[in-house]
Amino acid sequence: MGLSEIKARGEKFVYKKIYKEERKNYGYGVPEKISSEGKQKDISEGKIGKKADDQGVREPEMDIKEEKEKGKAEMGITVHNENACSLSVSSSSPCAVNDDSDAKSESLLPENIKDIISRSDSESKKLLNSLSMNDLYFHLCKIPIFIDKGTKSISIDEGSGKICCMIGAKGLTIEHAEASECWQWKSLPETSRFPQVAESKEVWFLHIKGQIRTNMLSSKTTYGVYFVYKFAEIISEFHQEPVELWVKLKGQKKGKGPSNYLDPSQPYQDGRGEGWREIEMGEFFIEHGENDKVLCILMQDDNEVKKAGLIVGGIEFRPKEG
Repeated sequence: MGLSEIKARGEKFVYKKIYKEERKNYGYGVPEKISSEGKQKDISEGKIGKKADDQGVREPEMDIKEEKEKGKAEMGITVHNENACSLSVSSSSPCAVNDDSDAKSESLLPENIKDIISRSDSESKKLLNSLSMNDLYFHLCKIPIFIDKGTKSISIDEGSGKICCMIGAKGLTIEHAEASECWQWKSLPETSRFPQVAESKEVWFLHIKGQIRTNMLSSKTTYGVYFVYKFAEIISEFHQEPVELWVKLKGQKKGKGPSNYLDPSQPYQDGRGEGWREIEMGEFFIEHGENDKVLCILMQDDNEVKKAGLIVGGIEFRPKEG
């Protein structure tokens, strides 16, 4: 269909405003330093910086000159007029939109997008509802919506156009999480998309559970489920026993699941950045958007050894390729 041009007269500020509002409403604060050297970006000079979030989310800030030099052809985005901030999005890009066809963009959005937006906070809801279908789709490809009191994030996978969801630590059931001698809740605003993560102080065993309704995700899709975690500076004994992992539809008999080690000596295998790691818990297939409940469980039995220093980021649901 050729290239369709998005005239971004202020759209960049809309996206930044939405992102800042969502972070502020859930207690983040907005990081000012975004370069790897920690230098302050000067927005007044026409730069819209970009930073990769530790858990796979980009902040809506791009250094336009840098992007042009790198040639983001795989994303289908090229800059035609830096002063006007005019972007062209190719129709081959998963996030390609037509400025003359909101109907086409609406067809690409999740069928339950209105329900998703209704579960965000009031300020985010107001801002998101003010966007056109084109802008909303483009926004979801870049920036997650936080729903259910900030315990979940929803975005669209750029590679497939399907829904991604992550449940933050506060949205999980963590055994003894409210016992201050066992776990502490802390904020990592520079590295985590969620306002709080859980760090084990002194636990004998692990029992972490998350659940999601399949109608929140994309139909005819196989989803991988990933436990997202990192280690504190001081850690102890997590590598001695493997964790057992299950992903199952509620009502199914729980069988033996895979096992894996939370071993700090192992190299990073996923490239999430900022020390974050992930292990795959399992997968499931959604046929027609059924309203089934998926349970995800991570367990490590008591081996009479105290464990400390595990930081829980959350559980992520991502569409698999193929």
